[in-house]
Amino acid sequence: MRVFIKKILFFSISFLILNFIGFKIVYEKYLGPYELEVNFKCKNFILGDSQGRAVGTKGEKFGVFNFSANSDSYQDIYRKLTFLNESGEEIDTVFLSVNDHTLSEYREKRNNQDRSLFFEVKDGVFSEFKYLAFNRFLVLTNSKYRDVIKLSLEKCEKEEIGRVWADFDSTKRVEQAKKRLNNQFTKHKKSNLMKTYLMKIYDLCKNGNIQLVAVKFPISKELNELKGELSFFADSLLLKNGCKMIDLSRSLSNKPSLFKDADHVNEKGANWFWRLFNFERRKLLKYN
Repeated sequence: MRVFIKKILFFSISFLILNFIGFKIVYEKYLGPYELEVNFKCKNFILGDSQGRAVGTKGEKFGVFNFSANSDSYQDIYRKLTFLNESGEEIDTVFLSVNDHTLSEYREKRNNQDRSLFFEVKDGVFSEFKYLAFNRFLVLTNSKYRDVIKLSLEKCEKEEIGRVWADFDSTKRVEQAKKRLNNQFTKHKKSNLMKTYLMKIYDLCKNGNIQLVAVKFPISKELNELKGELSFFADSLLLKNGCKMIDLSRSLSNKPSLFKDADHVNEKGANWFWRLFNFERRKLLKYN
């Protein structure tokens, strides 16, 4: 019996030590970068996926906080918006990404459901304990967290390529844009779940007296031309419900040097985005 107890204790202590090490890796590489500290001095927020994240944080100088994250779906964004709404801080305007892929099954399947739980308003002590124990700290029992640890230990994480979109010739750019198009559109249908959460975002803003403005982020000329009219029409859904829109999807298309790939601006492109965005935002507020 003593031998059995010693084995249980040894296993438990070893598991806890390994889990602690694993959690430090997961937090540093995966959870921590997502859990942004919100600047509530800003009363306006941009919410989107990697296209929104790519434009950076320079909007804060004129009161717009970028709360976007790579792979955020409308379900993740709804959790973040609920967090903002429950904070008690004043929120004037939410600028929401409605690029043509955002209602795709692609965005439903590639999401941050595990990470955005951090911003979900918990219902009581038990709900908080369940989240902390099973969705956060016990990383060794979570397959996605184990993958993060494995990639970190193997040093196989993706590194930023130092090239810009303009460094590729036109053939290579079209080839890359086709891959992006297939990933986001061709292989997927419209997601009813994403549509449901988009309307939840709309209702939350309407009931909270928050202005909701649709935004389309810049994408490359090659992707624009290949995509044509192909869309899952998140923009139409909001426009039909009376929202305004800032459409910058084609605003930088003829400047490949402002993109790092088919549908993400680089740092120079981000600077241009904020100039154009702020101009359009002021124009919208003037006539609203």
